[in-house]
This record gives sequence, structure tokens and C-alpha cells, in this order.
Amino acid sequence: MLSVLLFFIVLFDKRAGVTLRQWKAEIEKTNLSRLENLWSRWHSPFSGEDALPESVLAALDLARTHQLQNFRAQGTLLDEQDQRITEGLWPIRFDEQSTNLFVYTKELKHLCANAQIIDNKKGVTLASCANTP
Repeated sequence: MLSVLLFFIVLFDKRAGVTLRQWKAEIEKTNLSRLENLWSRWHSPFSGEDALPESVLAALDLARTHQLQNFRAQGTLLDEQDQRITEGLWPIRFDEQSTNLFVYTKELKHLCANAQIIDNKKGVTLASCANTP
């Protein structure tokens, strides 16, 4: 309906045609700037992190803050976010023998009795814990 109305306005009023062309040019310019913005976001460091779950972002922040070289995760955090935590923390390596342990705070005591808490954030705890079988 709107397109029909625009068609008749352009057909019968030459001034409207100029305005319509300007409007179209502005839309094309805006779309191009959006594409350029999107392209720069894809090719910038840390792009895509906003898509990660909150628990993975918390682990990532803790890993960067404490400059970890490797880590492991256990419990529900590992079960729920196995792939995302491994990919999200890359290039920090997932290592099953690491003493740097990420777990949900509520599960720490059950998973590692001798854990020394290093830091926690948003329900995720980074602890130093010897790898026990």
C-alpha cells in the first residue's frame, strides 16, 4: 500500500521524486556504513565474545586477569559449556592435568576438597587444585 502511494506521489509531483531519490541514496549510504561497521567488528580482536554465555565470559575474564597459560573445567560448567569454554578461552589451552580449575562456585567443595580459591566472578570460581583422580 505504501509503495503504491509513493509511486503516485513520484508520478505526479517532480519535487517528490527528488526527495525520494535523496531518501534512497541515504538508505544506501546507511546500509553501507552498517556493513562497514559489521565488517570491522568481525575483524577486530575479541569479536564475537558478546555471544558467549555469562559463565564463559566470567572464566575468560578470570583467565586474562590471572594470565593463565592453561586450565581445566569440571562439573556442570564443563558439562554445559565444554566446547564454548574451550573455544572462548583460546589460545589459553584446556589441559586435564592443569591445576587451574574453573567450576561453578557452588560445586567447588564437592569437586576438589583441597582447592585454594584464587578468584571468583559471577558464580564461576578459579581455584588452584591438584588433579585428583
